[in-house]
Amino acid sequence: MSERNADRDARDWFARLHGGEADADVRADFRDWVRADPSHARAYSRLEALWDDIALSDGLEDALDTFHDQHDERRGLLRRRAAFTIAGLSLAAALIAAATLGFFAVAPVTPVEFMTARAEVREIRLEDGSL
Repeated sequence: MSERNADRDARDWFARLHGGEADADVRADFRDWVRADPSHARAYSRLEALWDDIALSDGLEDALDTFHDQHDERRGLLRRRAAFTIAGLSLAAALIAAATLGFFAVAPVTPVEFMTARAEVREIRLEDGSL
């Protein structure tokens, strides 16, 4: 059997044995598989060594989990800040627009002056038609 196939089978056996449902029959089948070819025992030993190395790195995994949690909290804080900034800028833009439109809507009317000479009487028709 090739090393690649032995590695693949070792992974399958490892999963079955550590999956929580390995009864006596499964363990017996595993022993038969290991005895069938020396490459099986080597592949399974390599996998167990790798698993032990991973188990030793649990502290690293905890540190990474802590880092990711802090990163997620920071990302949430940045999102909230961005949302408040956008809301503030939107409010400022709305106020500026309202003030500008309000200014033009109620812009002062330029008074119109009509003058006559002393004792002169003039009739001036206004825009609304009145005299």
